[in-house]
Amino acid sequence: EAHCVSQWGHDFRPDYLALASARQGIGDPPCVALTATATPRVQDDIAQQLDLREPARVVTGFNRPNLAFVVKSTASADQKRQVLHRFLNEHQDEAGLIYVATRKDCEALARFVREEVGRPCEAYHAGLPDAERAHVQEQFVAGRLDTVVATNAFGMGVDRGDVRFVAHWSIPSTLESYYQEAGRAGRDGAPATALLLYAPQDRQLKEWFIEQGAPTMDDLRKVYGHVRRAAEMLPPNPEDEIRVSDADFQLAMADATSVHGGKLPNVLRRLVLAGALDERAEGSGPSRWAPREWDSAAVSRALKSVDKHREDQSASLMGIVRYAQGAQCRRRAILDHFGDDAETDVPPEDCCDACRAQARIDNRVPGQIPEWDELTMDARVALGLLDAVRRMRWPVGRLTLAKILAGSKAKGMDKYESHPYYGRLQMVGQGSVDAVYKDLLLKGYLRIGGDEYPVVELTPLGDQALDHRDTIDVKVPAFNAGGSRKRSSAADDTPLDADDQALFETLRGWRADLAREDGVPPYVVFNDRTLRAIATARPASQDEMLAVSGVGPPSGTATAPRSSTSSPRRGRPRPLGRPSPPWSGKAAKS
Repeated sequence: EAHCVSQWGHDFRPDYLALASARQGIGDPPCVALTATATPRVQDDIAQQLDLREPARVVTGFNRPNLAFVVKSTASADQKRQVLHRFLNEHQDEAGLIYVATRKDCEALARFVREEVGRPCEAYHAGLPDAERAHVQEQFVAGRLDTVVATNAFGMGVDRGDVRFVAHWSIPSTLESYYQEAGRAGRDGAPATALLLYAPQDRQLKEWFIEQGAPTMDDLRKVYGHVRRAAEMLPPNPEDEIRVSDADFQLAMADATSVHGGKLPNVLRRLVLAGALDERAEGSGPSRWAPREWDSAAVSRALKSVDKHREDQSASLMGIVRYAQGAQCRRRAILDHFGDDAETDVPPEDCCDACRAQARIDNRVPGQIPEWDELTMDARVALGLLDAVRRMRWPVGRLTLAKILAGSKAKGMDKYESHPYYGRLQMVGQGSVDAVYKDLLLKGYLRIGGDEYPVVELTPLGDQALDHRDTIDVKVPAFNAGGSRKRSSAADDTPLDADDQALFETLRGWRADLAREDGVPPYVVFNDRTLRAIATARPASQDEMLAVSGVGPPSGTATAPRSSTSSPRRGRPRPLGRPSPPWSGKAAKS
């Protein structure tokens, strides 16, 4: 695992920096450094840190043709659980690993897999007793346990060939560590899947970890003082010492110094680099550390690289974020990251979800584009949401998008009132809009993009769906809620008499003209149900029009009389020369 030698590697161990001098001390013997995940930069650093002079480099290639890469963008932990549940059901009786970022998630997700999915599963993380961890690992390697939820503490030395999937509950810190863990699937050469569940909040958690891991001078002073006081309290005779584990000592240190526990290992490493502490190979707890004299200049030098290291960690995090958010071949993205320009030669269906989506676009059979009225209302709402994203003048996040479509009057939303889709899905509500968004995200029509902040973007599949008016299989909760659905269906099925049917058809033509002018789908003007209600009621005044179900009062602007230049479309101004409503000037039905 030679990447541990490099400060740019994804599992850097500072103690390994002493290997070069150790080699010198035993006569400079030949040295072989092996790793499965080293970028060109890490390869250079390994050679430098081990003091290898003009080493021969053997790179056998990073491509794993039998691994299929899949990323599922999700909006919440609940949606992740739904996706994982379906995924595990599709891989019944197969061995697999599920990686998580925290011990808390590890315990909770193992319980979910056991109790909700109904398959044997155990948790593995560094906080478990040694005997329990050893038992879980032995059961998995021996094939007596097929599913383990683990932190990155699990994996080194685990060699089981028939692992059919590796799923990541959230993004790791780097693309290297992701590929290292994903590569534990399919070692027997048979097809296997690497699944990554991605949500914007995962990235925010990683960014928080990066910030928390960066020590300050004050942190170093506090920890040094605590270690020095603990050392002074040790008995002269080591045999009289009450043994304290490293974990318990660091918990007490975090409590006494108010330095976050996640930051302590980095603080201790900096103190060792500055010569303020020595780390003993034997002993644990306070007896592991031997305080030396405090040298402010040396400590400042040890801290100097902190900011640079934090920048490098952020850059590495953006590598895995771009992988998760991208729409291009995921295998190609991984190989490019490692500097491997070899051809992949893997069919789209076996390569990754992005290639499968592109194949659907490339293999589309040209045909007639359906009329809007031929689509289900659910499909129209889905396409409307995609079109709203396409028409954004600047990118927005998930909640802002839902508020725009629902016509929210929340603070700051007034700047979106000119958007063609502002308030157009008010009839289904913000909750239903968000539910459709999640479904489109999961199905690959939308993706999460953005560097600094997560924003909603169309994928090529979403672009194609809009251009060809594809029927997207989604369910709008507001349309599929039992009784309300029955009522609306009944209203839609009520037969119209000959006069009303003629007016209904005229209204549809008027709606099509107006939609064409605005460049929006016809249902955005009025849906069929509202047009049927207008044809039946034949309103003769503005008040009668506003009383029709599906019209309602205008939002944000005053309604002009029927004889003015305003149409009944939510009170939006209608320029002169635009199509007049077909009921204008008609007598009310007696």
